[in-house]
Amino acid sequence: MNSYSKLYAPPPFDRCNDFPCIFFDKGGVPHVGRPGGIPRPVVVQIVPSTDNPYIQTFGDKGYRDWATPEKTLKDLTAWAQAGKDVIIHPRHPGVHAIGVSHGRARFVCGSGMSVFVVQEKGLLPDGTKFGESTLDKMVAAIAVSTPSTDRNSATYHLIPAEYLTDPEYPGLPAGLSPSEIRHWLAPPPEFHHNVIRSQFQGFYHALVEYDISDKEAEEGGLTILQLTTRGRSYLPLNSLPPA
Repeated sequence: MNSYSKLYAPPPFDRCNDFPCIFFDKGGVPHVGRPGGIPRPVVVQIVPSTDNPYIQTFGDKGYRDWATPEKTLKDLTAWAQAGKDVIIHPRHPGVHAIGVSHGRARFVCGSGMSVFVVQEKGLLPDGTKFGESTLDKMVAAIAVSTPSTDRNSATYHLIPAEYLTDPEYPGLPAGLSPSEIRHWLAPPPEFHHNVIRSQFQGFYHALVEYDISDKEAEEGGLTILQLTTRGRSYLPLNSLPPA
């Protein structure tokens, strides 16, 4: 283990020092902090592993790839005109997202929300009128309210864009394509349902698996067992001084 991994914890904890503990119930739904709620005004993004029942039921559509706002609105309108449900999540002041997802299928929990986002479809045009609501900076996503593993319960959810955001990476070079960005950034951490029961009856501790980026691997970074050596691009990527 070199000085990088001694000084800087792996994601999501290096990007969010106050990232809460995660517990899973038997159905695979995560609970943030002490089971029963999140006291702080945050939403937490939790990317589950492939053995989670929600991934097995609804799938994982991969990394973020939004349609244009116009196409997103057209698809949403067609969905609503077909008589299908559209759920609007209100924006609460002061709420921010923690966790890294890169748009992957994940749970978004907190501030009155408990949803599994199957796929982000795109950002709606600002000023979109939907029913009696005027929407600004809202993302249309196919999602399911939890707990539910009924495939037919997946529908359009309109979610404030800042609830689905990733941390900023100030040192990321400009002009990269989506595939080049994924080359530079480590994949999102994956949360597993541990077999060990927690101190809360009916809940289980979460295990977190993480990896370095392909860019760091080219620079000699690696993870062996639970020891991580970061590549040299890691610190400037996160606006930290080079070692």
